[in-house]
Amino acid sequence: VLVAEDRPGAPGMALVFVAPRSYTRQDLVELHTVGAPPLLAMLLERMLSLGARPAGPGEFTARAFLNGAMDIAEAEGVAALVRARSDGELRAAERLMHGRLSREAAAIRERLADLLSLVEAEIDFAEEPIEFVRPEELRDRVGGIRREIQKLLSDSVAVERLEELPRIMLFGPTNAGKSTLLNRLTGLPRAICSQEPGTTRDLLSVPIRLGGGEALLVDSAGLFDSPNPLDRLAVEATLRALGRADLLCFVVDGSSPQPPGADLLAETEIRSPVLVALNKADLLTDEQIKRRRTELAAGGHPVAVISALTGRGCAELVEKMAALVRGREDLAGEGSLLLTARQRQCLAATAECLERAEEIAARVSAVAEAAELVAFEVREAAEQIGQIAGAVTTEELLGRVFSRFCIGK
Repeated sequence: VLVAEDRPGAPGMALVFVAPRSYTRQDLVELHTVGAPPLLAMLLERMLSLGARPAGPGEFTARAFLNGAMDIAEAEGVAALVRARSDGELRAAERLMHGRLSREAAAIRERLADLLSLVEAEIDFAEEPIEFVRPEELRDRVGGIRREIQKLLSDSVAVERLEELPRIMLFGPTNAGKSTLLNRLTGLPRAICSQEPGTTRDLLSVPIRLGGGEALLVDSAGLFDSPNPLDRLAVEATLRALGRADLLCFVVDGSSPQPPGADLLAETEIRSPVLVALNKADLLTDEQIKRRRTELAAGGHPVAVISALTGRGCAELVEKMAALVRGREDLAGEGSLLLTARQRQCLAATAECLERAEEIAARVSAVAEAAELVAFEVREAAEQIGQIAGAVTTEELLGRVFSRFCIGK
């Protein structure tokens, strides 16, 4: 690969793809060379000087879509594939990219077209003594399609969640050492530490390295009863934030005569996985640690013995956090899909139209009595589901889809 006349070349290879046998179905050339940033920068500079231009966000995939190599849902699958953070999410993105959602949407649209033809026949032959579809049959068929769509939604994972770092929230009673632990794990004195109860009142988020990725570690106000209105507001903010966390780290003061444990966890509404950190192990004997650990493990949550002050056990704690976050991240189970907000909105709107059609069919003794209303809802449902694969597209829609890509791809 020649970088410039006065600079050394680099080993490389040019692969030529002749239309239509390429990603974009256009003539395409790929340059493969050493992945050294300075070399790649010089190569890019050379190509730009010869008249090339940088590709825009999603330009190659947009060209593939416009040339019929893929539909809009498959194009969104490419973007999901780039952003996937786990094996399960990668497989779910591949299913989207390979057209599974498009095929399911097309099949549903075809079934809706069949239903619509029957309902519109009721309109066209309203004066004839012919019944093309009975209300209970229409209700069952519409309801079956609606339930399929709702299951597809419930089994899917939102692509947007891949753009956010997983949140690990430190919570527990006051003076358990949550702020000291945050400072220890981040390596920075970000949180104020004090023996005074209620020192932490605001949620403090700090990024930390976790395994092969990153996470947001969130410090929170201690859970305790206080007559102070500000303390109560801080506790309420902590309780609200619990539902937004991907992992909860319950920090317990092991040196306390009666450290709150299972009782406090049972009283707190929790939906996320919990990891218990038995803190201040530097103040405990081995026998005390064993007893406290057994007591806390009885709640069914994994326990890590640590000392935020000395760093003891903190590496083990981070490993357990990483393992639990990976398990939480890999929500894309076997057979599930990664869906964009646009795709979920189309599916939800389709289900709403079908629900209204189902309700109308339930109130009549013959479809002809409300055929026009039912036809309107079924037709609208077909249009909504058609937008998933791009059967109904607008320039604004395409701009929204491809603007979310990384540069080039």
